[in-house]
Amino acid sequence: MKPEPKQEQKPGSSPANPASRPGTDLAKPATTQLTRPLDNRPAYLRKADGEQIVGFEFMGQGDYVLPRLALCQSGTPQRLSGDVKYIEGLAEGDFFNTITRKVFGPTVHIVPILFFKSRLLFRPMDQGGGLICQSFDSFLGVGLPGGDCLKCPLQAFGPDGHRPECNLLHNYVSLVIDQEGNTSPSELAVLALKSTGLTVAKDFNALMRMRRADMYAGIYEVGRARVTNQVKQSWFKPAIKNSPINKGWVTEEALQVAKLAYEAAMALRAEGRLKVDVEDLHPEAGRGEATTEM
Repeated sequence: MKPEPKQEQKPGSSPANPASRPGTDLAKPATTQLTRPLDNRPAYLRKADGEQIVGFEFMGQGDYVLPRLALCQSGTPQRLSGDVKYIEGLAEGDFFNTITRKVFGPTVHIVPILFFKSRLLFRPMDQGGGLICQSFDSFLGVGLPGGDCLKCPLQAFGPDGHRPECNLLHNYVSLVIDQEGNTSPSELAVLALKSTGLTVAKDFNALMRMRRADMYAGIYEVGRARVTNQVKQSWFKPAIKNSPINKGWVTEEALQVAKLAYEAAMALRAEGRLKVDVEDLHPEAGRGEATTEM
């Protein structure tokens, strides 16, 4: 019996691996089946399996940013009534989505799918604030001063031990999981840890590595712990551990969603289009150490 000949890929056709296709977009779920667990659309607006949503054909990932999974502090803008970002019901110590404004409370469960580092440099608040330099890979800065991050003096600690002016972030593109272990691409958000939160990030990295499985194989519980410094300033920092949901492992359905999200995130990362909402991450924003953790 002769083996069947391999089918050659026609010129211009898409490769089998969606992560290698340019323009892969996290905003486009692959099928209704994968989004059904947390789908709150009316039945008459749902699409058939494989049918794409329309109207977004000319919108790229560069036209918007991924939401951040943030931890509310005493000076977080979303907590201050009268602020344009105010979220009703958000309390200090709550986790929330910076774009959808969904409040998760003091604990949230996530499936991390991709880790990457980045850097942010803000203008001092007394000079008007604002982001002036950013590195999407932690090596090449864009803006002022820009250039090689490792050679930039702003990324290093000062001779007196003063923390760097440029902030290094450990980012985890993640899917939020409900209590039944369900998720969907619409639950995508980025957990960004910076400043003294890097200790939490390193512990989290070790916890994930100990599973000896793909990053998106595990479910983790993200809580918070209050920290107080020598001058009596206090804030919350994340506390991460294995989740009790499904014994800490993703369900088969959630695994399929995570795989698709991973492939899309990898493609966007390779194209330099994986951008995160960082508008309220200025280190001087809020009160005391309010934003140094997340």
